[in-house]
Amino acid sequence: MADCATLRAVFSGSPAADAIPIPNSMTAPHQTYLTAEYASTDLARAIERSIRPEIDDIEGDRTTARLSRDGRQVELTVEATDLVALRAGINTWMTLRGVAEDALAGQK
Repeated sequence: MADCATLRAVFSGSPAADAIPIPNSMTAPHQTYLTAEYASTDLARAIERSIRPEIDDIEGDRTTARLSRDGRQVELTVEATDLVALRAGINTWMTLRGVAEDALAGQK
């Protein structure tokens, strides 16, 4: 994974005091908030645009994902009905984020 982001993860719906509150759109007892802060707004926008097309294509019966960007921060929320599905969702989205970062790092 390219060295271009600071990542903060909050698990199981208990965000840190400084985390951005996200409304619960699914009845899922397990949530993870993955927040990455990039060196520039342009880089954050490029990462967001790389991941966004996958949001509707990858979701399953037990997981959902939401993506948002605020300036240099990209936040991905993974919600799941069980911990196995949560782990799988986190792995999928972290891999996609890593691929996007590596691809953009290769453009330098």
